[in-house]
Amino acid sequence: MRGGSIGTGRSVAWRTGDERGGRIEGGRGKMGKNGSRNMRNMRLRRVEKCSSALLMLIALIGVVVLIPCSAGAEELTFLASVDRTRVGLDDLFTLTVSISGTDVGGIGEPALPSLEEFEILGRNSSTSTQFSFVNGRMSSSKTIDFIYTLRATEVGTHTIAPVELEFRGEAYRSDPMTIEVVEGSIAGGGGQRGTPPSRRQYGAPMTATDIGDNLLIRATVDRRRAYVGEQITIAYALAARVPLTNLRYAQIPSYSGFWAEELYNAEELKFEQQIIDGKRYDVALLKRIALFPSAVGEFTLDPLQMHCDVRIRTGDSFFDIWGRTETFTIESNPVTIRVDPLPSENVPPEFAGSVGQFMFTVTTDKDRAKVGEAVNLDVKVSGSGNIKTLRVPELPPLTGIEQYEPEVEETSREVGGVLQGAKTNRYVLVPKREGSLEIGAMRFAYFDPGAESYRLLTTDPIVLDVQPGEVLLSSRTDMRSGVAMVGADIRHIKPDLPHLSRQGEDLYRNGAFIALQFLPLIALALGIAFRRHQDRMSQDLAYARLRRAHRLAQRRLKRARALVASGDVEEFHGAVSKALLGYVSDRLNRSAAGLTSTQLVDELRDRSTPEGTVSRLIEILAECDYGRFAPSRPSSEEMEATIARAEEAIVMMERGIRRG
Repeated sequence: MRGGSIGTGRSVAWRTGDERGGRIEGGRGKMGKNGSRNMRNMRLRRVEKCSSALLMLIALIGVVVLIPCSAGAEELTFLASVDRTRVGLDDLFTLTVSISGTDVGGIGEPALPSLEEFEILGRNSSTSTQFSFVNGRMSSSKTIDFIYTLRATEVGTHTIAPVELEFRGEAYRSDPMTIEVVEGSIAGGGGQRGTPPSRRQYGAPMTATDIGDNLLIRATVDRRRAYVGEQITIAYALAARVPLTNLRYAQIPSYSGFWAEELYNAEELKFEQQIIDGKRYDVALLKRIALFPSAVGEFTLDPLQMHCDVRIRTGDSFFDIWGRTETFTIESNPVTIRVDPLPSENVPPEFAGSVGQFMFTVTTDKDRAKVGEAVNLDVKVSGSGNIKTLRVPELPPLTGIEQYEPEVEETSREVGGVLQGAKTNRYVLVPKREGSLEIGAMRFAYFDPGAESYRLLTTDPIVLDVQPGEVLLSSRTDMRSGVAMVGADIRHIKPDLPHLSRQGEDLYRNGAFIALQFLPLIALALGIAFRRHQDRMSQDLAYARLRRAHRLAQRRLKRARALVASGDVEEFHGAVSKALLGYVSDRLNRSAAGLTSTQLVDELRDRSTPEGTVSRLIEILAECDYGRFAPSRPSSEEMEATIARAEEAIVMMERGIRRG
């Protein structure tokens, strides 16, 4: 956390008083001449051992008891902030120095820097204690605020140097703060005069004009200029100095001109204190998106918008002390990105648009095989960049080897804010003749934005040692046994044969026999259809996502149903929302990270989706966004009803969405 430092625990020293042995009586038996003396020595030694053991036990118990207290005292937060960074000569403002920790007893007043351009008109302090229960154990944190009322004496831009504190041998320093001072007074647009930020944040409500300076969404990017295809990471953080309720998304940027991949989406907001422009805010990360430019030019990203409810004061009436709740829309600051084209010089012929940093490998599971024996060959590109649009090189022409369509495997994950992963084409090769069969060298080219140059990676040829295969010959031997008819060239006519009966109908008239003749053709047709389906699933991403959309949505809803019992409301609504957005993005073959509500509605209507289906989907998504940040908790029956409505919406979209 900025503006503070982490202290170290105190050392514990142990001192023991005088050790006195006790008297032990008893014992039976006869003693020799020196028996009495030996017995006394033995008793003294036993007493000394018992005393030492007892002292060690007491010390051990003391360490066990006191170490948690010492460990709890390790963290100390030291922050300095002002309630306004722009004031007039006639205005008052406050400088607040906050010290928080589990053990701040006996702490002294911090040392203020030289304030030559300011006048200290008053000072006071306040103390608050916060208790929390985690896993049945209580912990407490104490905060001491030293509040100084200041007035500027000179017009201009002045810097308040770091405030310093020394506590138990550790030195702490805050960040410097910059104050702009103008003529006259601007207190009318700046908020309550001389009110400490801590009181402003947790005490009386603010006026509507105060919200703009105390509630904001910060959009930050790791770079504002990039090449086509180079990753740009944008992060959205909520910064607040007022209590919020019912926080929900109003609009997610469309990222036109970029391929967007979601790296992080907060399902539960985790706030930490930060100093922004000299003011103390509670800051929580909302989203982190990886953007890959697909066009050249200058782009201004659409803002991220959110709705929230804030308690404000509307007048000075005594009966308006608690204020009333109003809904505000906040949006992120504009972000402009300039996208440059890739260099046109020294472009390798093998370059297919990949930008990033990659490795290229070609491997087989064996280097020796027999004729007709399958060999697995993997062509793999791995590294950092846009994995989804990565094009893996195809195999060179092969002689004496039969090649089947590859199975495509793709993985990606975030590592330190960078999208990394791999894409592999897995081939099955079948040698058709013996000898040394070569798989030629392969090449992969990409542009490295860090080095601002093209890279060409080349693999070594692979030689397969093919041995003769075991040819299985099947021969059919007609073994017939002759029947010798001895003395029976002409048989006696049986005059008592009652009649000649037909033993069975002709096979060509048997329906089952006819049906059996078509089974090979049916099996062949089914095999061809299944193989085409498999090939299309591995090559046509849109077709694969379409076929898997319903199954993946049901799997996500199953996870949401498991969260009903645990009562995790935020996780539950996030899982339902992901199931619906994931289903729609799979059906439309769109990235879920760049799919906004407006685009979703437009694309569903372009596919002639019924209006009732679209309305039902938007209604459930809005309910999920509301439920993730709502102060009230729904019952198990209400959560089950939400899942049922989501399943019904998926069935409606299954029937209503047409393929583009």
